[in-house]
Amino acid sequence: MKRLTFFLLLFASLNSFSQSFSKSWKDINYEGDSMNYHNLDIYLPEMVKPKYPVVISIYGSAWMANNAKGADLPTLGKALLEAGFAVVTPNHRSSFDAKFPAQVNDIKSVTRFIRANAEKYQLDTSFVGITGSSSGGSLAAMAGTSGYVKKFTLGSVTADIEGTTGNNASFSSSVDAVVDWFGPTNMLVMDSCGGTDFIHNDIKSPASLYIGGPIQENKEKHY
Repeated sequence: MKRLTFFLLLFASLNSFSQSFSKSWKDINYEGDSMNYHNLDIYLPEMVKPKYPVVISIYGSAWMANNAKGADLPTLGKALLEAGFAVVTPNHRSSFDAKFPAQVNDIKSVTRFIRANAEKYQLDTSFVGITGSSSGGSLAAMAGTSGYVKKFTLGSVTADIEGTTGNNASFSSSVDAVVDWFGPTNMLVMDSCGGTDFIHNDIKSPASLYIGGPIQENKEKHY
């Protein structure tokens, strides 16, 4: 009974969302390859305008999913559309596909794609915001606070933050606003915060899989 109730509520929320946009494009590949984890969707508000300010909304999955775009549409997406923003929901590589900073590279590529194709999709790129929940919030914060940073070195580790993928290298990946919904920002102290039933410092934890090794043994890779 509880499972049936859950699916009925989920169906109701998705059906409600379906009335919240005027136009959409699905499964656009922002990298110019054939990989599903490089697809995105674009939604325009019901209100008709020549173009719309845009917000990128990134799903949360502990960096473990590469095909969950749109998971926050009934909540974050719906609110943003009702406020007059175009909403872009991208997939990105999971920690099983590639390690940090590949996921940040993907999100920055999304931003460059938006700017390169703004006219085609009625997007006003004088304002590009970015948001996300959980690991999506972490990626939003990382992308949003590293504007104009190509590579970053801390100690003996250098990370290519910008990345070189996609066909829109001449466009900026910087954004104008960031909202991080409960995304981790300092993974080295997460075990002292509680709230989970697993150990973040463990080699098999989501944070360790994302970074590519136990987080306490890879401190220079954290931000």
